[in-house]
Amino acid sequence: MPLRIGLIGCGRIAHAHLRGYLRLPELFSVVACCDINLQAAEEISRQLVGDIAIFMVGVTQLDVGAAAKPTARVVLTPYKGCFRADYRLPLHKTTSTA
Repeated sequence: MPLRIGLIGCGRIAHAHLRGYLRLPELFSVVACCDINLQAAEEISRQLVGDIAIFMVGVTQLDVGAAAKPTARVVLTPYKGCFRADYRLPLHKTTSTA
């Protein structure tokens, strides 16, 4: 059974990830796309087979694809977009050397 992927961020790097997922359909199935630019999410979804959940701003990244039930969420946003105040745990932890 393939790992069900929810993409968070559908910009340039998402296309490289998507090529890899499409080469291994027995391992991966992209079931949801989320981006602040709806056209970017739609562009990714057009390259996929089956029903793809598409989301944009207004849906928190942690809830992406709830209906699609992804088993993994791949965050492909710029670094500044990875940390949001509504996350319970930050995705990036910084440490101070001072």
